[in-house]
Amino acid sequence: NFDVLLFVPRKVKYFEIPSFIKKIGSTSFAQCLISKIVIPNHITHIDQGAFLECKQLKIVDFQKDSQLQIIDCHSFQRSSIEKISIPSKVTELKLAAFHDCVNLRSIDIPFDSELRRINLGAIDNTLIVSIYIPSKIDYFDNDIFKECEKLQIIEFASKNIIEKIRKCVFPENESLIIMIQN
Repeated sequence: NFDVLLFVPRKVKYFEIPSFIKKIGSTSFAQCLISKIVIPNHITHIDQGAFLECKQLKIVDFQKDSQLQIIDCHSFQRSSIEKISIPSKVTELKLAAFHDCVNLRSIDIPFDSELRRINLGAIDNTLIVSIYIPSKIDYFDNDIFKECEKLQIIEFASKNIIEKIRKCVFPENESLIIMIQN
């Protein structure tokens, strides 16, 4: 069964993921020269370091009706992505998934998101201004907002998460607003 993409030549500037691929393998695109990638809706897993240090990568587009469930450790770490829309079926952002994406200004998480876990370093050292934390979240690391110095609005979809919020370390930003839906 050939359903894992294992390697893409580093000098490639464009790549179309074949229709039989279900998983983007560990470091398969790491340090590639691509500037844009379309993740087909049949991909279910982006493995560790898949797009690690893709310094030219600015645009990641997930096709409609994405089946993606896991964005693994270091998947996009130190890439140059500027915004990302997390597909609704993603259940976990693993360790350092977007760590050090210093151009990342926007992480869009849909209201119907299945996201349950946001792990250590998943979004730290980014330029995000606001983030929505969906109601199905049952775990997030206390330091998830570490080094998010531009963060101004955090919107929590559920009161059930209040105890976890109290343990959170928030950026020292005088204009930070934390909202919790009723």
